[in-house]
Amino acid sequence: MYETIIKEVAKNAEHLRPSFDEINKKMSPSELLKSSENLGISGDINEITNIEQEVEDGSKKIKTINEDLEGTEHPVTGVSYEKDILPDGREGVFPVFPYVTEVQLPEELLKATDAKQFKFCNQELKEQIKNNPELRAKFTPEQIEQIENGRTPSGYTWHHNQQDGKMQLVPTDIHDKSAHTGGKALWGGGQANR
Repeated sequence: MYETIIKEVAKNAEHLRPSFDEINKKMSPSELLKSSENLGISGDINEITNIEQEVEDGSKKIKTINEDLEGTEHPVTGVSYEKDILPDGREGVFPVFPYVTEVQLPEELLKATDAKQFKFCNQELKEQIKNNPELRAKFTPEQIEQIENGRTPSGYTWHHNQQDGKMQLVPTDIHDKSAHTGGKALWGGGQANR
C-alpha cells in the first residue's frame, strides 16, 4: 500500500523527508523496513527515517536491516548477524563478514565520498601486501596488479563496518547478497556522500 510512496521517498530522500514522517506515523518501523527491503531500497532507510527506539537500559536501539537474523546466519550467504554497540551507545544488529584485511580511516575521511575512502583503503592495502607475505598470498597475480595500481581487487568490496571508520575488504558476492545497515549510513555521511 505504501510501497509507491516509499520508492519515491528513497529517490528524493531529503526533499521528501516530510513524507517519511507521515509514513512513520502510519507504519511501524519493522513494517517500513520490511517494505523497503522487498523493494530493494533499504540501504539508507535508517538514515532517512532515523528509526530508533529506547530500550530498557536507556540506550538507543536502532532498527537495522535483517535485525531479525540476530544470533543466526543469513539463509543465502551464511553470514552471521550479531548485536553490536556503537561508540555513541546505540545498539543494532549487523553482519559479521569474513574479511581479508581491515583499514581504519583517518578522522578527516569519515564523511568523505566512497571514491576518496576507497582510494585511501587501496593505498593502505598496497602497503599491507608489501609488508605481509601471508596477506599477499591471498590474492591472485591479477588482483595484486590491481592493488599495485591503486584499485580494489576484483571480487572484493570495501565494507563500511558499523564501527566508526573501520573498513573491511570482503568478498563482493557475500557482501552484496547480505542486506545490512552499514557504516556509510551510520557514520559516513550516508547517501549524500556516496
